[in-house]
Amino acid sequence: MFFPTEFLNTNNNGEIADLSKFSADGSQLPGQYQVDIYVNDNYIKNRVVNFISLPVNSLSGVKDSSGLLPCLSLKDLSDAGVKTELFPGFELAAENNCIELTQYIPAAFYSFSISKLRLDVSIPQMYVRNTSQGYIDPTLWDNGITAAFLNYNLSGNNRVASTFNNKSYFLNLGSGVNIGPWRLRDYRAWNYYESQYGRRQQWQRINSYLERAVIPLKSTFIAGEGTTSGDIFDALRFRGIQLATDDNMYPDTMRGFAPVVRGTAESNAEVTIMQSGYTIYKTSVPPGPFEINDLNSMMASGDLNVTVKEASGQVRTFTVPYTSVPVLPAREPS
Repeated sequence: MFFPTEFLNTNNNGEIADLSKFSADGSQLPGQYQVDIYVNDNYIKNRVVNFISLPVNSLSGVKDSSGLLPCLSLKDLSDAGVKTELFPGFELAAENNCIELTQYIPAAFYSFSISKLRLDVSIPQMYVRNTSQGYIDPTLWDNGITAAFLNYNLSGNNRVASTFNNKSYFLNLGSGVNIGPWRLRDYRAWNYYESQYGRRQQWQRINSYLERAVIPLKSTFIAGEGTTSGDIFDALRFRGIQLATDDNMYPDTMRGFAPVVRGTAESNAEVTIMQSGYTIYKTSVPPGPFEINDLNSMMASGDLNVTVKEASGQVRTFTVPYTSVPVLPAREPS
């Protein structure tokens, strides 16, 4: 349907209304829209986004006909899990609050559906922070309440006979105080023995120490008496200080070693990883380079066979060599 634009004016001066925005199918007016934001098909949040007219010859990688460019800031992308630290140019683009992704990230693009009020942002998987299975953001960790406690275990034996009477008791004490991130612990034991020949008792301190978590280093600091890990050599008792990695601060998939699988997808693709004929991992990745670093720790040796199935049906395969080696260090999450 066509309307002569000369019959429409915006004021009494006879200026003709500019309806060029509506001459193309799917075009929309710039402005603010309340949209659902998705990154690589993962819902992030619902918020108001400002859309501007797509600049002429823009390299923004907009994959829709709206003619609009969403204004997403550096913080928006960082909150969505994008590794903004890998792209120094983002800092400059953040000043005007509108980032043209394709200038910095090859294969990235936006897609805005006005009918669904949905904004899709597609970014190669390698440039998005990977949340490992069981991962909990350290900012959500809690030191717990300030408290003091005492645990005990008491056992005894009383043996009576016509010619003798024996008594023996054993008490095990474990006490502690928690203040913020600090933990004070003390363990002691008491032995008591009595017979017709006399009695004796003994207090024995097992160990005492002060410890706290060092979250940035994924480690635990101990001052006092402790024991080495014993992963490689026999465990040894010591009196002093120790700073050691704490595996409990890592998600389950990061507590051992598994190879990192890297590749490139030409479209939205399905990646399948097999070992010894069994499927051990399957995921979907957007176009561009990808990196899979959250495989479960592997104890058995055997090369990994990786299959990349593109949206077109094209299938590519490659092999990642892997041999199990004892006591390999845990992986750092990306």
